Amino acid sequence: MLRKALAGALGLALMSGTAFAATQVSSTDYGLAAPAGTVLVDFNGGNLNGFTLTGNYAFVNSSVSGQYAAPADSPTTQTTTDYLVVPGQGVDGYADLWSATGYQSVSFLWGSIDNYNDVQLLDAAGNVFGTLFNGDDPNIADPNADGGQFGAATNRRVFFTQQAGDPLIYGIRFSNHGARAFEIENVAFGAVPEPTTWAMLIAGFGLVGGAMRRRRTSTTMVTA
Repeated sequence: MLRKALAGALGLALMSGTAFAATQVSSTDYGLAAPAGTVLVDFNGGNLNGFTLTGNYAFVNSSVSGQYAAPADSPTTQTTTDYLVVPGQGVDGYADLWSATGYQSVSFLWGSIDNYNDVQLLDAAGNVFGTLFNGDDPNIADPNADGGQFGAATNRRVFFTQQAGDPLIYGIRFSNHGARAFEIENVAFGAVPEPTTWAMLIAGFGLVGGAMRRRRTSTTMVTA
């Protein structure tokens, strides 16, 4: 019976560490404002709010024809504050925005969405995990993803959300391949979820450990 309980607890631990549901992806029109209760990286004046940023990137606050365009926050206006452009120079590159804290979700205003813009999520070691999300993902934008500078289909706040038991998001990688720029504004990381799954697992291990201790300390009476 003890062996069965221990095997069950170990099985749960293995499932918690390796198996997880797909990241949920959704988006809304424009969406410059970050959701309430999130940790915001707005890039204004180079502000990263405790995050680190590495790679090939630049902070800009305007549009340059043929290079990059400020994300649209309405059908007729574009943001005038600093935003992130990847790459900073050239036509290929990536930038990693990373924290030592894990979050359940991340969202950002994705401007002029193109099919050569890619997003990946980062784990606690700063390594990529999960799926590569392209700009033409149907949950993100118009599948044409043609880089429209004002359209609602190509200027959207995009949300990536983990489910219970999934790995937390420690960062995000923005990649651009083969053409001009990836424009990003107001990256918002959602709150850490309640660790209920791990609490139940730890409690289970405690029960198993207690049973093992009781078994080791039991005595046998021997009579002549």
